[in-house]
Amino acid sequence: MILLKVERIGVDVNSHQAVVLLHEVEGERILPIWIGPLEANAIAVSLEGVKPARPLTHDLTLNMLEVAGGKVESVLVDDVHDGTFYAQITFSIGGGNREVDSRPSDAIALALRAGAPVYATDKVMASAAVAAVHGGEEEEGEGKKDDKEEGKGPGPGRSGPVV
Repeated sequence: MILLKVERIGVDVNSHQAVVLLHEVEGERILPIWIGPLEANAIAVSLEGVKPARPLTHDLTLNMLEVAGGKVESVLVDDVHDGTFYAQITFSIGGGNREVDSRPSDAIALALRAGAPVYATDKVMASAAVAAVHGGEEEEGEGKKDDKEEGKGPGPGRSGPVV
């Protein structure tokens, strides 16, 4: 597993779709995942430290888990298939750990609120990460298209994000 930091939310200039950029903590690669605008907003709110007057969906989910005695332990982006990314949320409750399948964008939004680490498998990084290019642009990687919720975004042969 490779520890990632949620770098920022950007916009792909070609598709005008939101992209969450996950930077390898001990490396130079970035994992871009194309996401929907609502998911981008949920992540951005947390990245910016904004505390809404009323809980948003991810805040509510975390509150319910905590009231039940649970804790978000980690998020793992564990697969990418035909350009669709998959993630697992690991949480502890009742003396044990449980895993729940999730869209990466929802898992990331929840992890940010809970202060939980975000990881990716070696396989995901090898197939979908791009080399960080200093100056704010990333190079095109192989086989990445979109997050499960949108079904569109750059794929092989199309340009990647410029954010």
